[in-house]
Amino acid sequence: MDFAFRGKHIIDHPYFMGRIIFLAGMLALFPLGGFAKPRHSSKIQYLVTLIGSYTDNLANPKIGYNGNYGDNWQLNGLTVNNADLTIRMAPGTKNHPYGTGFHLSLDTGQNIMFYKAYYGNTSFFTKPFQQRNPYDIRQAYVNINLPVGSGLDIHIGKEKELLGFENFNPMRNWNNTYSLLDYAEPDTFTGIFFSYNPTPSLNTTLGIANTQNAVVPINTAPTVELNTSYQAAKTLTFSSGFIEGADFYGYLDGEYSPFPNWSFVLDGELADYGSSHFSGYAFYLHHQNEFHGGLFGETLRETFAFDPQGFFEETSLPGSSYHYADTTLTLSYQPDAAKQIQFRFEFERQAANHKVYPFDGTNLQPIQNTINFMVVDSF
Repeated sequence: MDFAFRGKHIIDHPYFMGRIIFLAGMLALFPLGGFAKPRHSSKIQYLVTLIGSYTDNLANPKIGYNGNYGDNWQLNGLTVNNADLTIRMAPGTKNHPYGTGFHLSLDTGQNIMFYKAYYGNTSFFTKPFQQRNPYDIRQAYVNINLPVGSGLDIHIGKEKELLGFENFNPMRNWNNTYSLLDYAEPDTFTGIFFSYNPTPSLNTTLGIANTQNAVVPINTAPTVELNTSYQAAKTLTFSSGFIEGADFYGYLDGEYSPFPNWSFVLDGELADYGSSHFSGYAFYLHHQNEFHGGLFGETLRETFAFDPQGFFEETSLPGSSYHYADTTLTLSYQPDAAKQIQFRFEFERQAANHKVYPFDGTNLQPIQNTINFMVVDSF
């Protein structure tokens, strides 16, 4: 689902006081703070995203963490998943898009730790993921749009990439959590990126950059990245891409929307990180519909992942083959009275062919069931 940012002055928004009352109430339950409404100063935009959640692992692991989680990995309780402040300026206007702009995103919260070094088996990778910094400058780049053909867009600096079907944009993500395949993806990059549309239905992005906060042995290694998206029909879109450097990551997905309220997605991903190889595929069934009072959505996600070297999970044994399955059901509600707020409830069942998930202290089991309630607000 997509949410539009509206650049009105704070005093012009009819739901401003309701938003403040909502955030003040949530502050008693979630550690979220209030921010001013989005506004423009000249062409500069100020955008805020706040995400808080409550996680309950039914296995009650007591110590350690929730296995196979890049987000909500903490033990049972409340957390700030993400608090993002973005300041940006478009390179031009709608009628005259050419020029220079910029983008700066400051983030804090638990999800930021997901974008630090890969936290697989600690005997192979850098350090325990619990030590990641809960803050980051997620993006900081200069945006240049040149009048070349249909328009050549150039980004110079640090940014997150739209890799695979699930990218780190919680406002557009259908689920509270990210799938197992998301662990195979590299993180942030610093370099130069060229985006060009050869035809209106084909989008391409070529990047030459250094990886950042990535898994050993590829951290800070130079890479070449290519992402493409092709709208084969009004109801069918294919996306694919790869990153080649000290590692290799590739993905291919298709999204089919035969009806306005239904979407079907099939996604496959493959990664090679030095001695570690990881692959898998996922299927998504998404439905949303307007009812009196708001927009209701349901998403079913099925993911299967394969780790033949045993590097993926912290409790796995290197050299052993591991298989993972993930079933996720997410229910969402977006009220008409505040369209930029969304409430989500999610049930997730993870299973493996070995005992990898902590429960009841230091014991392990092959299954993990988790529920999560999340509130997402952007303004």
